[in-house]
Amino acid sequence: MVVLGREIRLPADVMFGHIKVANETGNQSDFAVQIRGRMRRAHEVARRHLEANAKRSKEVYDVRLSFHKYEVGDVVWLLHETRRVGISAKLQKAFDGPFFVKGKDI
Repeated sequence: MVVLGREIRLPADVMFGHIKVANETGNQSDFAVQIRGRMRRAHEVARRHLEANAKRSKEVYDVRLSFHKYEVGDVVWLLHETRRVGISAKLQKAFDGPFFVKGKDI
């Protein structure tokens, strides 16, 4: 509906009569106006559903997200984000530490 402005007729639908075949007699400009209106409504519905889905996805993501607030004296580990060439990633240390937090920049 969103792409073509009408429901797609599948062979099974035509055989078993699930979709009413539209009467294609009439003015072509009226047909174009009808298709444009159907597509506009379909796009509005799709846009609303996409917005609702984006909000729901953000809520699910935000639930799993956690922010850490470190204080002076906390024990932390330093993550190695880069790997050394020539050594298997499995054999390299992922973290260095433990280190103590000395101060905070605000």
